[in-house]
Amino acid sequence: METDFSRIRGAIFDMDGLMFDTERLVIRMWGEVSKKMGIPIPRVTLDRMRGHNARDCEVIFNEGLGGSLDYNEGRRVLNEIREDYYARHGVPVKKGLHELLAFLHEHHIRTALATSTSRPAAQRLLQMAGVENDFDRQIFGDEVENSKPAPDIFLAAAKALDLPPQACMVLEDSFAGVRAADAAGCVPVMVPDLDKPTLEIEALLAAKCDSLLDVMELLA
Repeated sequence: METDFSRIRGAIFDMDGLMFDTERLVIRMWGEVSKKMGIPIPRVTLDRMRGHNARDCEVIFNEGLGGSLDYNEGRRVLNEIREDYYARHGVPVKKGLHELLAFLHEHHIRTALATSTSRPAAQRLLQMAGVENDFDRQIFGDEVENSKPAPDIFLAAAKALDLPPQACMVLEDSFAGVRAADAAGCVPVMVPDLDKPTLEIEALLAAKCDSLLDVMELLA
């Protein structure tokens, strides 16, 4: 059944991989951690971590490495590498982010951020990108009980916007995020980044867009 996007009154944004081109960076930086520590970090483990909050990432990491590298020590080294990158280059913003946020504001569609990243880390990226004041509501991964693919964060975002989930479009790039949006009863729209949708994921989607610029066409 074709989705009627004219009923959309809220847009809920994921952050990493959707707004910012940070997922690619993190994969590369974990590779640098691996070299520094002299311990292989399987790519499949890093892929499994995508879209999850810090607590779940730690579990996935420890399962994948079997205790050969302490997650917190690895994160410490990763954060040093990441801080150096941001100091030199800033945060890489995905094409169409600023244009889409302006479009939503002009068309009186309410906006929420719903990211698995913790509040302090996410707000720093938002400030670097100059979009910290562009969302009506912000929900962070350390503020909900269950991480994606559980629906908690999107239900919380819809509630914060004072809208029913079915009136909220969720913009996501990860499989965990798409599954969470569907479980919440929202309208999942995928803008693929590192993960290209499988048949299972495509069946959950209301639409798939090549970039954030294309999302505007759905709502025009």
